[in-house]
Amino acid sequence: MRKILLLISCLAFSSAVLAADNPCESNSGPYGPMTCTDGSVPSLSANGPLTVSGTIVQQGTEVNGSLTANKATFHDVTVNGDVSLNQSTVKGAVVVNGVLTAIKTTFAELVTLSTNASSFNDSQTKSILVQNSGDGVVSPQTITLSGNTIVTGDITFSGQDGLVNVGPNAKITGRVVGGKMVQAKATPTAAPKKTAR
Repeated sequence: MRKILLLISCLAFSSAVLAADNPCESNSGPYGPMTCTDGSVPSLSANGPLTVSGTIVQQGTEVNGSLTANKATFHDVTVNGDVSLNQSTVKGAVVVNGVLTAIKTTFAELVTLSTNASSFNDSQTKSILVQNSGDGVVSPQTITLSGNTIVTGDITFSGQDGLVNVGPNAKITGRVVGGKMVQAKATPTAAPKKTAR
């Protein structure tokens, strides 16, 4: 009897440790909202909204739904839905069928988008490919680069009717292919007024 009780308690402890090691939690099984917190996982798959905070995903992430991430690290990412990344890093390729909003985020490989509009603020990326999927995507497809964003490669629009809005401090070292670039001018700072004596 003691051996059985010992075995049961060991199994319960192992289950608790495994659950504690997994930073991702879903209250509705494989479908519905999922939340991931500080920790590391081999890969991520979600069918519904996924919220990630402080998580390291070592391999692929696949989401059928929205992805919201803060201070997270990903490898390859594929999302059928809108994506919002803040202070995050993506080491592999990115495919987003939806709107991408990136703030203070680094992309190490190609970013492929099927969207009407996406924005990068204080972010770094290599090349961006904007595909015309025909699924509710209308022209002009627009990419907005603001803050100190740097694109070290080309921005290519497969639909041949794209628009890149570039803020005064943002840079593209490559070309804009299949679209046009609109560079915003820096607003001049007013000289301080001299006070009469």
